Amino acid sequence: MQILARYENDAPTIRVYGYLGSLDAQFLNCHFDKSDNSWVLPYGALHELMQCLSALPYVYVDEVSKGLTDGGDALLQSLKGQRLGADYIHKTPPFRHQVEGYYYGLACPRFLLGDEQGLGKTKQAIDLAVNRKALYGIRHCLIIAGVSSLRFNWASEIEKHSDEGCHILGQRTLRNGRVALKMNKEKLEDAKRIGELPFFVVTNIESIRDPGVRQELANACASGEIGMIVFDEFHRCKNPETKQGKAILALTAPYEMAMTGTPVLNTPLDLYTVLAWLGIEKHNYYQFRKFYCYMNGREVTGYKNQDILRQSLQGHMLRRKKSEELPDLPPKIYTDELLELEGNQRAVYEAIREEIKSNLVDVYASPNPLAKMVRLRQATGFPGIVSESVTESVKLRRMVEIVEDVASNGKKCVVFTNWVEVANEAARLLSDFCPALYHGANPDAEADKERFMTDPKCKVLIGTIPKMGVGFTLTVATTCVFLDEPWNKGTKEQCEDRLHRIGTTEPISVITLMCKDTIDQRINDMVYAKGKMAEWLVDGKVRKAFAKSAVDYLIS
Repeated sequence: MQILARYENDAPTIRVYGYLGSLDAQFLNCHFDKSDNSWVLPYGALHELMQCLSALPYVYVDEVSKGLTDGGDALLQSLKGQRLGADYIHKTPPFRHQVEGYYYGLACPRFLLGDEQGLGKTKQAIDLAVNRKALYGIRHCLIIAGVSSLRFNWASEIEKHSDEGCHILGQRTLRNGRVALKMNKEKLEDAKRIGELPFFVVTNIESIRDPGVRQELANACASGEIGMIVFDEFHRCKNPETKQGKAILALTAPYEMAMTGTPVLNTPLDLYTVLAWLGIEKHNYYQFRKFYCYMNGREVTGYKNQDILRQSLQGHMLRRKKSEELPDLPPKIYTDELLELEGNQRAVYEAIREEIKSNLVDVYASPNPLAKMVRLRQATGFPGIVSESVTESVKLRRMVEIVEDVASNGKKCVVFTNWVEVANEAARLLSDFCPALYHGANPDAEADKERFMTDPKCKVLIGTIPKMGVGFTLTVATTCVFLDEPWNKGTKEQCEDRLHRIGTTEPISVITLMCKDTIDQRINDMVYAKGKMAEWLVDGKVRKAFAKSAVDYLIS
């Protein structure tokens, strides 16, 4: 068998000779060419094709990415030329997988980049947008950040990886020189004059909920002013029936790119919005749910036709793992520390647990029984949230010891928690280490994050998982501490990968603090050890059919 990758009609294409199966049954956009008895596929399907044929002998000839193994200056030289735009040169050298991501993007005008966290998806998007400007003359690339706090991060990355300008919708420079992000009035003003703005225009998913802003952006897309849209962290906009879901589906462009490090966090339904936005899924949400789910009334009880869903992604999704693309990346070292609740903190925990047990009927009937567990979880972290008199915390005491050890070795540490109150108390206890604080209630969060990255005196960054768990590069740190865990394994991995990504030079220590014989251990067991939550939990809510079992286990 022979596989040939080459340019045909100025598009990278794959031809497969000698395969006796029916590739068109496995790959979209695949056809059989009778003129030379070959199967023809888009270059974007190469990764999936190699996996399908891994057990078969074949010869592979790649005329598309030839020379890309040279590295260094030779790699940059290979990227120059007519196909990439005569004046375009990579501002920062790409890794091989980032070059492959570029070629994949050229072959797929609308696609999902699902690379694992830490492989540099942002750079791939920026390079592809700039190249498309050189190749096809697109006027603007709109970046929609699924996480609002990532807007400044995008601006920083654009400056780092390109020579193009960037404007965040609503940004204004104050008299003191500080850049501030204003409200929808200013965003609307910017959207109306988008033709005057730099090539990259960045906004957040919340802004397009505003009818005026959304309509102006839609007009810019329709007129060709916006030629490419990048939707970052799309998994934050999974429900097509919300205002945000409807808003993103109203914006389309000739070139669309969705990005996430966790393509499917909980269920296949999480994929509907992105598949519909990319034009892959043609059915409405009701039809999609009916085809892929077993239903009991309005409740989803199970899933079906998963192979068909996987097939619909072929040729439209590129996902690589760090272990495959960056085999020399230092490892993660996991440590789960069991701590003993003591004295007053134990008393607070037991009082809350008994209160929950005495009201189990109401807990079972709650739309989200897990919300009733929040106070119990907070009691193991910082009981001062749920008690007026008890503030002692075995977790926070241990956290201080860990940070002291890390700092004494000249290293830095990142601390994650679910709650602002816990983060604030942690920062107070770590005042000797010039702590930086990153959560939604801190107006100086961006400045604090930058201080952590650049100031050698700042040894620790403390932040909330929802705000600090995506999009950032925190490779100056070698240790991360979880004071509490999220309900989703993929979310925790995203947090870890703020440290473990391109640029990491040392092993990363991931330390999870859990109180023995408490809800901490139960969550770790359900979500991370036995994986029961994959069956029981959807979007942070327990399925009704499993609510009683989940609650009983958590408070046992």
